[in-house]
Amino acid sequence: MYLFYENILDRFDFRQGYAQTYPPHIHQDFECFLVKSGSFSMHAGGQEYDLHEGDFVMIFPGIIHSYQVDPKDPAEADYLIVSPTYTGMYLETLKSVCPKDPVLRKGVVSKDILYAFRRLAETWDDNALGSSDDPLDKQDAAALTMLRRALVQLILAQCIPLFEMVDKDTLPSEDILYRTIRYLSEHYREPITLTSVATALGYSPYTLSRVISKTLQMNFNEYVNNLRLDYASERLRRTRDPITDICFDAGFESQRTFNRAFQNRFHKTPRQFRGEE
Repeated sequence: MYLFYENILDRFDFRQGYAQTYPPHIHQDFECFLVKSGSFSMHAGGQEYDLHEGDFVMIFPGIIHSYQVDPKDPAEADYLIVSPTYTGMYLETLKSVCPKDPVLRKGVVSKDILYAFRRLAETWDDNALGSSDDPLDKQDAAALTMLRRALVQLILAQCIPLFEMVDKDTLPSEDILYRTIRYLSEHYREPITLTSVATALGYSPYTLSRVISKTLQMNFNEYVNNLRLDYASERLRRTRDPITDICFDAGFESQRTFNRAFQNRFHKTPRQFRGEE
């Protein structure tokens, strides 16, 4: 699974595989996922949650969340992340409120939720779409988008009544952290520095550095580089764009710095990473 730090009008992405540790982040997409095996922890809306096989989680737009996975105890999960355009009549609900507890435990997850989630996975699977007896073979792109929207809204229709909703304004406020993460998510591809970000947000570089290090367990440059590497790795997966273009588009000032950071994170070069995807 990779993370999203940009708002794209018609985003639809489905990921299956091992859960990964990610620091606190924020985006304006609707995210939900099903834990397929193992256990890991999540921090969302100021609360910590232990997740286990069969649990289903919904993250509404604008909620800071993070994941912590024990490398000695791997877990698997299927992730769906879509732009709010897929949520239809539920869009205003997603904007103003969020679940007090965003986790539906295994025994509460209905067959309809699992069916819709499975069908969404099938619409992402090229092999499934290529099957001669699959009705999706006859659908054009517009019809496929309509189907996906209907399935996303089915999940929301099934899940929302099961949650206790609270106004987003009532969530525990960590204003400096929220403002920092939001600002970085919108500007990480630009030539930013700790001082420039601190100035833009109205804090001292010392204060901002301390908050980032204490909360995110990494320094400013490490966090920004992780955002850039998320972007670059996805470009490598999705496109055949030149690696040099991806490097500079992600915000790195030199290919040498990019290659070193990429290898430290993924334990392979960008070219090797692309070849294995």
